[in-house]
Amino acid sequence: MKRLGIMITPRITQEVPIFMFIPKSMPLRRIRRKSETFREWGVTSLMIEVEGRLLPEELTGLSGGFGIIGQTNDENVLPNLLDPPLSGIAVPPEKVERLLEHRDRILTRDMRVYLTHEERGVENPDTLIERFANALARLRDAGLTTPSCCLFDEDITRLFILCRALAKRCTVRSVVGLLPRRDTEKILYETALRVGSLFAEDLAEAVLVPAPAGFRGVGRQAEVTRETLGILGRYPRAFTLISCPTCGRCQIDIPRMAERVHRLLRKIETRYRSVGVRLESTGGITVAVMGCNVNGPGEARGADIGIAGGKRGTGTIFREGKPVATLSGNELLTEFERRLLELVEDRLRSPATSAPGR
Repeated sequence: MKRLGIMITPRITQEVPIFMFIPKSMPLRRIRRKSETFREWGVTSLMIEVEGRLLPEELTGLSGGFGIIGQTNDENVLPNLLDPPLSGIAVPPEKVERLLEHRDRILTRDMRVYLTHEERGVENPDTLIERFANALARLRDAGLTTPSCCLFDEDITRLFILCRALAKRCTVRSVVGLLPRRDTEKILYETALRVGSLFAEDLAEAVLVPAPAGFRGVGRQAEVTRETLGILGRYPRAFTLISCPTCGRCQIDIPRMAERVHRLLRKIETRYRSVGVRLESTGGITVAVMGCNVNGPGEARGADIGIAGGKRGTGTIFREGKPVATLSGNELLTEFERRLLELVEDRLRSPATSAPGR
């Protein structure tokens, strides 16, 4: 593990899957057009509401290698959801008996089964837990050993109650989604942190991100989710940004500089992701923004690259604890970007030297 003060960058053993929920109101032709963008967002599976659709035929031409999960409350369409390219099926607990009429096809295809519930109006968490528990027991008795529950809510307390109760009673981890009431930056981070807490307790196995009309805010929500899971050690990170809390020696605006560096890191990550390169493969690069060049590089000796403030608005760029340039103003950030890209390319050329815990 890499240590910097009390910060620990954990070893990533498995990446948390990110599911996107596609409502029945969204035409599938839009899904086909946006599939490459979904991949850039880190989406791994699409859970598609299927009422009125014949998914196997309509999903022809979908790129990105996603897992496709058909979600339905209509038992009459179940037979149409057991053919490629679908890899999973999601139904409410009361449809389990109808689903098990196709048990052999499900087992032959090795399909995952997910239990869902209505988005709102859960009259009593105990009632829902009882329905889920009975359905899970029935699926397992039938030989389907890996069913899961899909839980989403606007109320984080209720979501925790459901996940904890199901984990205790049924030994199951859930696909979880906390629906933000608004998509402001603050709300997005609060939402991601709350969902991330479920992973910290090992109550969840995947994240569910709802796709509103026009996909407004979905990319940002997925990005914030990845960042939060990365902090928890449950998702590989391209960059880890740390900064000092400032002190009397500091002569630069640390919060503003840290925000500018953060925007730069996001821009670089997006640029690489758009051409199919995931910077997580570097093993993660730690970036530091420190208040002074007296203690900054020493305190940030575990960082791969960073900026330490100097006198009258200047800053020193350091790499692996050693100063490499001192500049001021916009020149400082321009040179820092150049040095950072140089480090990224070095890591991409030598992935064996950048494994987590090196």
